[in-house]
Parts: sequence; structure tokens; C-alpha cells
Amino acid sequence: MRVSFTFYFLQFNLIVGDLFKVKDDYGQYGDLAQDLITWLRSKTHILALLHELQISTLGKTLSIIRAVLTRWLSHYLVYRRLLDVRPTLELLITKHEADIRSTGDARSRAKTSAAIATIRNPTFWHAMAQWKNLLEPIALMTNIHQAAHSKPEHIPISFGFLYYCYSRIGDESDLVARNAVLESAERRWAQVDQEVFIAAVIVDPLYKDKPFSNIPLTTCAGLMSLFSRLWTRFYGGTPPLELFTDLDNYLKSLPEFQPLDIYTRILVSCANDQVICLLELYSSVSNLFLPTGHTG
Repeated sequence: MRVSFTFYFLQFNLIVGDLFKVKDDYGQYGDLAQDLITWLRSKTHILALLHELQISTLGKTLSIIRAVLTRWLSHYLVYRRLLDVRPTLELLITKHEADIRSTGDARSRAKTSAAIATIRNPTFWHAMAQWKNLLEPIALMTNIHQAAHSKPEHIPISFGFLYYCYSRIGDESDLVARNAVLESAERRWAQVDQEVFIAAVIVDPLYKDKPFSNIPLTTCAGLMSLFSRLWTRFYGGTPPLELFTDLDNYLKSLPEFQPLDIYTRILVSCANDQVICLLELYSSVSNLFLPTGHTG
């Protein structure tokens, strides 16, 4: 049975919502992007010219995609695509502006003039790049949590990744957005079952305790206490001594667990973007993935 992480996936949508609340130019430039896309998609002649230019300059074609208004991830994809086709759009206007302006009635020509002005507007493109960069880390994490192979350890890794990415933003114009995301991520992380997810990272040999700073919870004593609480929570009673010796040996990569580390490195080197199944990894080198003394 696959565990659903829908609640935690929704936390990332809430973070985006908090970002939109403070980034007040979203509506202005989002509307310009939508108008430009609508204009492009309504002009088959222009799309044909764009297609020819892309083939001659890029050797491939990139479609003009439209955002789903209620799906923020689609807006990120639209902004990324617009940035990808920007050079070709600018070349299109440079080479074919007179031809493009010559067709249609007065209303159509007004829309054409507005679209050309948008394509030539460096502030618009700067805003698109800002929004693309602001949304990209959340989009990447959202994509991971939507995947069929999403795992519990991805939750804390994702929050850590977001905090790392946004704490590095130094552009003065994005500081309000950065702080909004960081504060929102801290609030959302405070709402999750932190101990379970931290333990999930620890028992994944791809990570162990490497993602964590030397904080009390992830010191040797802190981890012993953490796994003791989780044992009692899930299995009841006092955890056996073997739990602590196995955990200590595992973290120190002592001989009993060295084959696991070696096999993990082999799998990582051969992965080629394929998902590594944690249970298969454990079972391939030992039967230690069952808790000590637990037979059910």
C-alpha cells in the first residue's frame, strides 16, 4: 500500500500562496504574459513564422503554452517557456514587424501593437525571469512529491532545499519574497510530524545524518532518544538494546553495515536518474531492515 503525502504536498501550495501575497507585481506581469500568449496562439501566420525561425536558429520548435489560471505550477512552466522563446520572438519582430502589423482590423492591430511592445519591454522579461527563479525551487519539489515514488524522507529534504535556495537570494527587489517563503516554510515545517520524517532521512543510507547540522536532535544522544520514542510510539514498550547498538553501528558504518554503504555507492553511480528502492537496497545486503526483535 502506498502512503499518501497529499497533506504535505499541499504545504508547498500554501507556500506559493504566501509568496503571491507579498509579490504585488504578479497580477500586472502575469496579465501581460497571458495577453501575449493569447495573441501568439490566435495568429497562425505568426506561429508559422515563429516555427521557421526556431528551426533555423534552434534546430527544434518550442510550443507556446497557456497557463491554467488555477494551477500555479502551469504559470511557472509558461514563464519558463516564454523565456526560452524570447530570442526567437525578438528576432521575429526584427525581421517581420511590418508584415505582422499589416494584417487585421483596427482592434486586431491594437492588440498586435500591445504584443510587440511587450516583447520589446525589458522590464517584462526581467519580471518573467524573477518569477521563474522564485517559483522554480517550489516547482521542483512539487514535481517530486507528485511522483509515484515519493518517499517520506523527501519531505524534510524538500523543506531544507527550499530554505537553502531562498536564503541565498540577495537581490534587493526579491528580499520581501525571499522572507515570505522562508517564514512560510518554517511555519509549514512546524506543522508536520518532524520526528518521523527526520528518522526517515536517517535510515536512508543515501543520506544518513549528512543533511543535518550538528543540532541536539541529530547528535548521537539525540538520535538514540528519537528512535527510542518512535519505537515506543509504533511498537509499544521499551526498545531493545540492539536497536541502539545497530543504530550506532549503522551511523558509524562499522563492518556489519559496510556492505550497505558500498552497495549504496554502486547504485548511486549506476542510477542514471532511476529511483533507488530503499527496501530493495536493504534486502539485497541483509535482513536488517526489520526492527530488531520484531517478527510481524
